[in-house]
Amino acid sequence: MPELGCLYDSSFPDTYPFEPQAGGCCSIFPFFLGDLVELPITLVQDHTMWEILRHDAMDLWVQKTGWIVRHHGLVNVIVHPDYVLSPERLEVYDCFLGFLRDQLDRHAGWHALPRDVAAWWKTFGALSIDEEDGEVRIAGAAAGGPTPTVAWACEHAGEIVICAG
Repeated sequence: MPELGCLYDSSFPDTYPFEPQAGGCCSIFPFFLGDLVELPITLVQDHTMWEILRHDAMDLWVQKTGWIVRHHGLVNVIVHPDYVLSPERLEVYDCFLGFLRDQLDRHAGWHALPRDVAAWWKTFGALSIDEEDGEVRIAGAAAGGPTPTVAWACEHAGEIVICAG
C-alpha cells in the first residue's frame, strides 16, 4: 500500500480475535507505513458482529468506544451498506451514530473524514517538543484538527493513564 502513493489506508484492525488466524496491529492510534498513514479499524466490523457473533445490539461498539475515548484513540468502524438493509440494523447503526455524536459533545472529540485524520497525523508526526526555561511546548504548526498538547503516561490507582500538562 505505501508504494501506491496513497495518503492513508484502513486495512488493519487493532484486534482480530474472531478470524481463523487471530491478530491485529495492536494500536488504537494511526501509525506510519513509510509515508502512508494507517488508520486502524478499532471497532468490530459489522459482518463479524452481526453475522458471525449473531450480536444484534450496539453494545460491543459502545463498550469499545468508551475504552478508546478514555485512552484518546481513534474510533474507526467499517459498516457496509449491504449489512444495514433491514430496519432493525439500520436503527442500530443510527443509534450508534447518535451515541458517537454525544461522545463528541461530552469529550470534545474530533469528528473527521479519514483524509483529514491522515493529513493531521502527518502534520502531527512532524511536530517536536521543545523545553525552554523549564517550560515544555510543542514546536511546529498543527493546522486543521485538534490542537496537540503535551501529555505523558503516569500511574494512578494502579493503572497507567494519560496526564496532560
